[in-house]
Amino acid sequence: MSFNTVADENTLKMEEVKSLLEILKPILSTETLKILQLLGFDFKAAVGEPLTELVRSAILSKVNSNDVNITKLLLQKWLIC
Repeated sequence: MSFNTVADENTLKMEEVKSLLEILKPILSTETLKILQLLGFDFKAAVGEPLTELVRSAILSKVNSNDVNITKLLLQKWLIC
C-alpha cells in the first residue's frame, strides 16, 4: 500500500485508532477498572510510568543541549519527591 501524502497516512492511522476505540468502549467501564484493580492490576505502573517517561522525553527534546544536564537533574529530583 502506498500513500500519496502524509495527510493520507495520518487519516488512515486515525481511522484505525477510532475503530480500535469503538471495540474497546464496551469493555472499558468503571466496573471493569475496579475489578482489574481488585485483581492486582497496577494502573500506576501500567499507565503512569510510561506517561511520565513520555513527558520527560518531550521536555528533554525541547531543551537546549547546554541545559540538558540541569533539566535531567531537576526531573530526577521532581520524580523522586
